[in-house]
Amino acid sequence: MLEATKRWALCIDPQGQANTFIKKMGNALQADKKQMFKILKATDEKISMELEAGIKFGKFVLLENVSEKLSPEIEPVLVPQFKRKGKNRMLKFGEKDLD
Repeated sequence: MLEATKRWALCIDPQGQANTFIKKMGNALQADKKQMFKILKATDEKISMELEAGIKFGKFVLLENVSEKLSPEIEPVLVPQFKRKGKNRMLKFGEKDLD
């Protein structure tokens, strides 16, 4: 489901089982050098910079320990707001349009 979907996956995981599975999958991807894997906490100071890099370069990003109230800068990622520029799809993230 995580690899086949066109949207980003949001898992509500009170027991931590999905978190463990995703970390193992991400470590396997990183070991194969297929893709970079980044784990972020909702309290990290550079969260928007890391998310931007993840979107821009196709990194695998796991955002952990998210409370019910999210930072408004994360909303465009959870509810993708795409627009077309020529043949490219652009995502509005903060004040930037990411390809």
